[in-house]
Parts: sequence; C-alpha cells; structure tokens
Amino acid sequence: MVNMNNYKEKNYYSLDICKWVLAIFVIAIHTHPLENYNSEIVQKIYDSIVTMAVPIFFTISGFLLFNKMEGDYSEFQNLCKIKIHIIKLLRLYCMWTLIYIPITIYDYINKGYSLIKSLLLFVRGFLFIGEHYYSWPLWYLLSSIISLFAIFILFKFLKQKKIKKIIFISVIVFVLAHIMTLLISINDKLPYAAKMFVKIFSLGFGGNGRLFIGMAYITMGMITANKQIKFNKYIIFILLLLSFFGHMFFPPILSSLCLLMVVFLTIQMLVIINFNKYKIWYILRKSSTVMYFTHMIFFFIYTLVRYKELPHYGMDSFLVSFICAQVLSIFILMLEKNKTFNWLKKIF
Repeated sequence: MVNMNNYKEKNYYSLDICKWVLAIFVIAIHTHPLENYNSEIVQKIYDSIVTMAVPIFFTISGFLLFNKMEGDYSEFQNLCKIKIHIIKLLRLYCMWTLIYIPITIYDYINKGYSLIKSLLLFVRGFLFIGEHYYSWPLWYLLSSIISLFAIFILFKFLKQKKIKKIIFISVIVFVLAHIMTLLISINDKLPYAAKMFVKIFSLGFGGNGRLFIGMAYITMGMITANKQIKFNKYIIFILLLLSFFGHMFFPPILSSLCLLMVVFLTIQMLVIINFNKYKIWYILRKSSTVMYFTHMIFFFIYTLVRYKELPHYGMDSFLVSFICAQVLSIFILMLEKNKTFNWLKKIF
C-alpha cells in the first residue's frame, strides 16, 4: 500500500497522452469510421475499446480533482474544492450548450416543432439528458455535475467510513443505471406496471441511465488519488486483460462491471508510468479538450454540406472531424499566447 501523498507533486504526463487518445475514441464513437466494415469480431473488439473512452475520462477527472486535496476529503477546504469544480463544470456545460444552440434550433425547425414543444425539449435535454441535437458529448459534463454533487453531499453528511460507503453507493447506483438501460431495451416484454415505470424513466432521461454511471467512475479516480494499491505491474496487466475480455463477452450488466474494473486498473497503470517534461504533453492535453467539445460541429457541417443528410457515418466523416478539430486546437494554442484571447481558456 502506497500513500498517494508521495505522488502529489508528480506530473502525470501519461494522462495527457491518454486523454488525447480518448478524444479520438470519442470522435470515432460519434462518426462510426467502421460503418461499412462487416467483420463481426473486428466490430466487437472496436466497440469494446472505444466505449472505454468516456469512463476513463470520468476516472481521470476524479483522480486529478482528489489528488489536489490534503487530509480528509470531508474537511472544509476539500469540500470547497469539490464545490468550485462543480461550478466550473456547470459554467462549461452552460457555455457549450449555448455554442451548440444554432444546431439545436436547426433540428427543431427541420422537424417542424412548435415553439412550445421546442422549449420543452430544450429544457428536458438540458436538465435531464445532457445533450441536444449533435451536442452528444455534453452529457459527460452533466453526469459529472450530478456525480460530484452527490459525492459532495455524502462527504458532508456521512459519519464514518465515508470513502467505503461512497464506493458502495456509487457501485449500487452504477448497477441500477445499467439495469434501467437494459429494461428500456426490453420494455415491450415487461409487465404493465414495470413497463409504465420504465417508460416514464425513459421519457425523462432519454432512453438510458447513463447520467448516473459517472459517480462510480469518478469514485475509481478518487480511490486512486487516496491510496494506490501496489500491485505488480504484470499482475495489473493480466487483470486488465481478463477484465477486458469480460467486458467484451459477458452479458450487459456483468460486462459493465468488468468495464468498471478495466477503467480502475487502467488508471492504476497510468499513474505509475513516468515521462519527462516536454511541451508536447501540454499540447496533447489542450488538444484533447478542444477535440472533445468541437468535433461534432465539424461532423455536422461536413455531412450537411457533403451529403445533404444527417448524420452520415463513415471513415471520411471521422477523418474530417478529427483533422479539423486537431487543427483548431493548434490554432487555439497559438491564439492563447495573445492576452486578447484569454477568454478561450474559459471554454477549453
């Protein structure tokens, strides 16, 4: 067992590299580069890999937040850090929702929705789903806000063994969220009462329980920041492979629990990898943020102009979205050197 206080001053450049790769995975999730590829096993491996992206983002976020803290997480100064981070995420969520509003309005007009219906759908998407048309990446922010608020409340009011209780609660919520997602997919086969409950949940939260899975992943990051279980790196790798195969081949709920283990072991591996300091790590860190939030804008523009239909999946959509977002990130890095463009740091 290693106390993570020894790691407080360490720079985790491995996380910067990982976040850049994960941003590419997110672009792939949304643009389907293998849309026309028919190999079932390749598709299975691909899906299992790219679906790790957002869970690992959650976990890295949790690790970086709690790694800044000293002492008991329920102490006043640490609760303030959680609160400040929630406010930062809320500001980002509102700003990026506004940035995507033109695309949201396009969708409402294109579908012929009335003003009242559009407003109701917008409120539902903003408060209960975390996305609107083509702003699919933003659910991560809303889920993070909900998860950290729950963790904040639990740290404030739980009396003893707070971390263990939060781990237990987060895993229970995680399992229930995946059960709801599964029930929604088989809603027609459920008894009437269950069908009505699931339908109401689906109408409220957009057809799945994903908003509630973030807490478990953030908790995995918190555990890593609090104390790192010192496994031999080869044991971590073997457990990682076994968990990944479980994620690939087990039924949905067990697969999700295996993914939780994959994410936990991945962050354990990443924090013990050392790299020397180079400017490229900061570039990758900034690029990952820009790519994550902007790729859907490029995807929307490209497919609308090129194909006159939305969405149009394929390798070309993936490459255009990735390259344009990456070029934009380099451009933003250049602009940020000028004080006139300091405002860019507030949205990226």
